[in-house]
Amino acid sequence: MDRIKPVLPIHKGITNAPSRLRSQWLRDPLGVQQSHPRLTWTPPQRNTLLGQAEYQIQVAGSSMDFNGGHDLIWDSGTVVENPDFLPQYNGPAFQPYTHYYWRVRVWGNGGWKSQWSRPASWMTGPLKAGDWRGS
Repeated sequence: MDRIKPVLPIHKGITNAPSRLRSQWLRDPLGVQQSHPRLTWTPPQRNTLLGQAEYQIQVAGSSMDFNGGHDLIWDSGTVVENPDFLPQYNGPAFQPYTHYYWRVRVWGNGGWKSQWSRPASWMTGPLKAGDWRGS
């Protein structure tokens, strides 16, 4: 028998998706050089989400790549929340001077699932000495 999974109620002015996405604690940073940047967000309806249990992160080369789940660079799959660990990118190695877009959704202990967040991004800078460009 299939279980019906509740969805967070949507109230005027409140979204059912994570927001305030940050990479390395910055909004859409440029020049990221970390190979595994930390990814953080604000859960939807904070007081309701005290029971966030799992999350899923997707990374793509364009925000349009999320429209069907094709051409993803990395998909974390469903990850069990660990309060002692900040989520991080664990996909393929980055290319220098490249934009990456990411989004996240979360599940709660009660079985509910959020919507996908709006995409956020980061852009890599030079990743090794040979990547530096001069005029």
